[in-house]
Amino acid sequence: MSALKELHLGGCKSLRKLPEFGECMKHLSILSLRETAIEIVPMTVGCLVGLSNLDLSHCIKLHCLPSSIGCLVGLKELNLEGCNGFTCLPDSIQELKSLTDLNLSYCPNLSQSLHFLSNLTSLVTLKLAACFDTSQEESSSYNLGHLLSLTNLDLSRNKFERVPINIHELSGLRYLTLDHCYDLKVFPELPSSIRELNARNCVSLDVWNAYSNDIISKACCDFVASASHEPDELLQMCLTVNKEMFTMSTWKEIPLWFVHQQQGIGVLVTLPQIETKTMALALCFRVCPTMKEPALQYEYSPSVFCNGKEFIKKSLTAEMTEFNHTHYFILCFTTDCFADKFCQDYQFLMVFPEILQIQGQSAGALWLCIIDYGVTLLGCKSTLSASIKVLPLSCSHSVVSLSLPLFELFVLSLCLDASQPLCLALLLLSIGSSCHYISLFVVVRVEIELLFGDIC
Repeated sequence: MSALKELHLGGCKSLRKLPEFGECMKHLSILSLRETAIEIVPMTVGCLVGLSNLDLSHCIKLHCLPSSIGCLVGLKELNLEGCNGFTCLPDSIQELKSLTDLNLSYCPNLSQSLHFLSNLTSLVTLKLAACFDTSQEESSSYNLGHLLSLTNLDLSRNKFERVPINIHELSGLRYLTLDHCYDLKVFPELPSSIRELNARNCVSLDVWNAYSNDIISKACCDFVASASHEPDELLQMCLTVNKEMFTMSTWKEIPLWFVHQQQGIGVLVTLPQIETKTMALALCFRVCPTMKEPALQYEYSPSVFCNGKEFIKKSLTAEMTEFNHTHYFILCFTTDCFADKFCQDYQFLMVFPEILQIQGQSAGALWLCIIDYGVTLLGCKSTLSASIKVLPLSCSHSVVSLSLPLFELFVLSLCLDASQPLCLALLLLSIGSSCHYISLFVVVRVEIELLFGDIC
């Protein structure tokens, strides 16, 4: 037994009791006991000092872990998914400093033990699907901001109305899953590191109300501010709206801040002529299933084309649910992905396999770039600057700087064209180590009316 490195007992449903482990098994690195009938993990599990992977998933008769679990200082992966008899985690779990992957999904009684997780600073992947219910969420909030290595967080199939975790403090988080959170009503604030957000089949979520709009547009701005110039770097979001839950204007339109909009499966845009270190494009595609009967739930992978060529190499996996759901894809990427110095016009299409009977309804686009210390959302008739310096899009437009008294240190620069309606935008400004994000629509329009009368 001293040479044993892997022990797989998964699926042995008649296995109820484990033998004691001895020090002679110190070379054991993988122990799988998934779907067994064990009721107790012996204290001598602490002798397995070489263990790196422990799988106890779906051991439904197991109620706790021994305190000796903290002796497994080399443990990297711990899977407790489906151990719904667990009521708490031992304090010694905080000693697992090497743990990178922890799965507590479908352990609904463990949410009150999550404060222990803040000490697991090596965690990269944390799965907490179906761990929260509404009553727990209302009275609890979990500070996991110390998990600076965390890149992947799965909170799908939970019953909370608001995410009870301070997501925005997870500075390394890249992948967030909120699928099938049927009671979720508002998006959490996202960190600037986010690269993939899935909120599919969140039927109570109004993805285009003012607050959600702010969260999503801020994520696009943060992406531009923090993006590398790697050609495959991409921000993607997949959202679902239940048509029956909201008004037609909510689910049938793409937000107006995607200033270039077209009906159908694609959108045509022209590359702005502006000098900047980083230029990016945000795209929004609205698609619907065309079958008349509810579809079985299945995953599909759409393709995105630029001027006839598929240019996004990463898999864009989405999930189709029912006929009365509208699906939104939001993609944001830098011009390094597609720009050609000999081309100014670009047509972007999202295409689906014909067998899926999915139809593109409309698409929208928005150019973003970095100017000075802020991120500018580029429309045809407006620009924003995060400093006193005014950078208009066109020399033919007159420029007016407005200092807004309600928001100190924020200056809005508007390119005014009397023949065109004003197009207002959003501003992201970094001040020191903090980021402030303000929607300027209402306040700016009031100021302009006072100063310029019927121009608005």
